[in-house]
Amino acid sequence: MASIVRISGWGWKLPRATTKSVPCCLIGSDTLSDPLKLCVYRMVQEALNNANRHAHAKNVVVELKQSANSISVKIEDDGSGFDPKRTRGMGLLGMEERVKRLGGSISIESRPGTRTIIRAELPIETSASANAAPSTTQT
Repeated sequence: MASIVRISGWGWKLPRATTKSVPCCLIGSDTLSDPLKLCVYRMVQEALNNANRHAHAKNVVVELKQSANSISVKIEDDGSGFDPKRTRGMGLLGMEERVKRLGGSISIESRPGTRTIIRAELPIETSASANAAPSTTQT
């Protein structure tokens, strides 16, 4: 049976049957926009998949912290690591694209033979700006 991690009603399943645990911590409220929730979900999902499939990590820690203006995501594993300057698979590229599309920043710290730490900082939209129609300007 696959391990399931629940954070604020979200669940993550590791890609194959495993006994690995993924402790998670959420600090802050649960008033995030749907695009932001999806970005965080997909980012963590891909990082867990990579930690399991490629790094063969035994432990992964996921931290989500929300402040008034942003949410920070940190995923750290104890796997085999890689060179992030040379290795850019579709999963990592997708992670970077999702984060940047929402105006956030992402960093990947790793090297062969050591852990991997992925950090992202995403701005939080207010509910009024998240629901507002995009403005158009004509020149």
